Amino acid sequence: MIIPQRADVMCTSELPPINIACLFASHGDGRRNYFRPRRPGRDGKQKVHDQTDGALARLRERLRDWGELTEMKAALDATVRLPTAAAAPPSSRTPNPNWTKSGRGMQIYVYQHNGGDFQMSWPEVEALIRKHFAGWEGTWNVWTKMPVG
Repeated sequence: MIIPQRADVMCTSELPPINIACLFASHGDGRRNYFRPRRPGRDGKQKVHDQTDGALARLRERLRDWGELTEMKAALDATVRLPTAAAAPPSSRTPNPNWTKSGRGMQIYVYQHNGGDFQMSWPEVEALIRKHFAGWEGTWNVWTKMPVG
């Protein structure tokens, strides 16, 4: 699931648009559920691995689609000149105008510890990222500690 930045924030912020991607790799929340059987516990390691694999594949497809959309929009904007007054404000569904389908201009930030909550070591997660993002021209930024502030 990709959560786009709110349109009202995009219109007032000087920062580039930020979207939050949530990869759901387990039905439960990462803890075993011994005492509350009605609440789902985390899935087994192999299922989490397989679901992480599929989630990263879908994320890559979505980013490629968004890159194609921005390339087409840029080509259209270059051929159709609208007066500045008619230009619409940025939309929360409009990706960053610098993105390309190859990933150029995109940045992904990942917190290294997240996989550990679901019994996946960082090398396992990194191998899946390399599998699905081989040849991708974007940037992966890996945090070993969650930034504060």
